[in-house]
Amino acid sequence: MAIGKRKKKIPEKIEYRGLDCDSFSEKCCLFWLFELQSLGYIKNIKRSDTYILFNPVTRTYIERLKTKANTKQETLLEGCVYTPDFYFELTPKGEKLALFSNINSHDKLRRRNSYNIIYQEIGGKKIAHIEVKGTVYRTSNDTTEKFSVTKKWLWEKHRVFVNLFQPDKVFPLTFTPMEYLTTEKKGSKRKIKWQVSSLNEYANRL
Repeated sequence: MAIGKRKKKIPEKIEYRGLDCDSFSEKCCLFWLFELQSLGYIKNIKRSDTYILFNPVTRTYIERLKTKANTKQETLLEGCVYTPDFYFELTPKGEKLALFSNINSHDKLRRRNSYNIIYQEIGGKKIAHIEVKGTVYRTSNDTTEKFSVTKKWLWEKHRVFVNLFQPDKVFPLTFTPMEYLTTEKKGSKRKIKWQVSSLNEYANRL
């Protein structure tokens, strides 16, 4: 009896409030963002646009046949594009929250035991972009290192700043969204290794 190839398991589509997610980490990020939105700090959470970082390098050549010659094109270097995960717009209330910092601000960032989101004015709106990575223990460091280079090229080409978001690092430093406190399948209390703070508790500490 012939043994067939095992079919690859197709990952289940994850969706949250009309936004597609590529991982549970992205969904956790949306828990966090939508809780900020629920209290009026941000609005218009969306999937990000795609940006061209490098146009392909091509050249034309002549393909000579018996009766004619055709002009064709070949690629010497492939192009490169990058799509951050999410972006959102700050509200006037959000601008006052110390979590957010204008890229043109002259105030020094809070770095010790804190998390900052850099935002910038784009088209008259105050916009912040997010790139989500999983926990340090579950995600290859290569992806984070690649992002550290990619974000520099995005800034150089388009002047768009992207913030790194790792749930297991951000939640302990800011607040843990309410929807993360219980598991989705059983609704049981999730085991959390850090001291849990609500959004209101976090905002009052700033």
